[in-house]
Amino acid sequence: MQCTDHTVSLDTWKNIQSLGIQCKRTTYRGVRAGWRKQVKKHTNASPPGNVSLNPPSPSVNLGVINAQSVGSKSAILVDSILDHKFDLVAITETWLKPDDSTADFTPDGYTFTHIPRVSKRGGGHVTEPTHYLGRMLDLVISREGESILAHTKVKERFSDHFVLACKLNMNRPPTLKKIITTRHLKAINITDFCSDFCSSAFSTNLSEITDMSHLVDQYNKSLTDIFNMHAPAKTRTVIIRPFSPWYNDEIREAKHKRRQLEKKWRRSKLEIDRQLYSEQRHFVIGLMCNAKINFYSALINESANDQKQMFKTFDKLLHRSKDSPLPKSSSDEALANRFSDYFIKKIKTIRDLFPPTVTSTCIDVSTNICLDHFTLTTEDEVRKIIMNSPSKSCSLDPVPTWIVKEGIDIFLPALTHLINTSLQSGSVPAVLKEAHVRPLLKKSGLDQDDLKNYRPVSNLPWISKLIERVVSARISDFQERNQLQECYQSAYKKRHSVETALLRVQSDILSALNSGDICALIF
Repeated sequence: MQCTDHTVSLDTWKNIQSLGIQCKRTTYRGVRAGWRKQVKKHTNASPPGNVSLNPPSPSVNLGVINAQSVGSKSAILVDSILDHKFDLVAITETWLKPDDSTADFTPDGYTFTHIPRVSKRGGGHVTEPTHYLGRMLDLVISREGESILAHTKVKERFSDHFVLACKLNMNRPPTLKKIITTRHLKAINITDFCSDFCSSAFSTNLSEITDMSHLVDQYNKSLTDIFNMHAPAKTRTVIIRPFSPWYNDEIREAKHKRRQLEKKWRRSKLEIDRQLYSEQRHFVIGLMCNAKINFYSALINESANDQKQMFKTFDKLLHRSKDSPLPKSSSDEALANRFSDYFIKKIKTIRDLFPPTVTSTCIDVSTNICLDHFTLTTEDEVRKIIMNSPSKSCSLDPVPTWIVKEGIDIFLPALTHLINTSLQSGSVPAVLKEAHVRPLLKKSGLDQDDLKNYRPVSNLPWISKLIERVVSARISDFQERNQLQECYQSAYKKRHSVETALLRVQSDILSALNSGDICALIF
């Protein structure tokens, strides 16, 4: 019996499939090879010998995508690039204007070069995919006699065209690698960690240590040893790969089913198989778009009450990188020494500009008030300061700040004793004055090889900041009780900021104008 072609609805076909009586086009060996031959015939202008099914190594993975507007397909475009591990992607019919942003569909580690048409809406030189109706509308062309094109294969459908993957006989750029040191922080049991800290020699002999430098050294050594025991550091080399944070297992399974339906349709050439593949394709696109929307919506909702975190979220959405470029150098050590010498010399130059003797212009205020000592802190005050402070850490800290917060009841006596020892002795050890200095470019677009365009940002140990907050609270309290604060000062005062200063200036101006006085503002 010969099967003839008829058009049936998608629901009818699914019912037929469930009964196992579907009629299928007669298959024959080599049908996919014939498809590949058709592609090679239409897509390679060089001699047949230039196309090989076994691409040489090393090679470059080239992808050609006829997008037909990339603006609404950013999620599926990024996924396609990462899924096929393309090193180079040629996108045609982008429909982008010269001033359109390209960050949303440019994966991390890639650079987008946009060459729009001058007289039309956008796009570029057409390179290749294949139309879904089986027509070869686009070409990949190489010079005759050259063997740059090693392999060509049609992939999944992206628009009306399919993605075309090519391998080029040229050296692939080296993958970016970096050495990282990681710890399995999730494996830390806070209860066991705190128990080991309580039984340590530092905690046992805490009251006997009175020297501030020795106290800080023992505190750091004790916590470092316990931290290495619970979460030992492991150093390894990793390859930097772009990724999509919203990608999930549901999308992965849907894509796997889409590939199966695509293979089935390519074998059978039946219209019903094409409809099933098309339906699954649209389902995958919807999944990715919804996953992306839900992911970033959750980020925005979580940072609704945190303005700083909100700005970080929008920097992610707008792909605004916070990484500051650094000057070119032969090694990291040489670059660090260059910055160190420059910043030290800069400070010395500023100091040399001051005259050796300066006549004091301070007003002599006769008062018997004197701040000759700091009152000792309490565990309740230290607890309040710690829990209200951000959970930031410095690489000089023995443990992350969040571990101290989790075991605050155990660490509180040691921290209180350490702070009180500093207040009584009036000293801060040198180890707490050390900082990791990070040079940041003052403004984007400046010459990154000129060191004067950088400013140093110092990251101090967390303990030094804790002591600083305790001392600051006492100085501010002393000034308030004795009315020593400048009434017009807005910096470093509670309930004062730039906004309050501007409101005060505006209020004074409006009051002067209402009174008919002449008002002048000098900056």
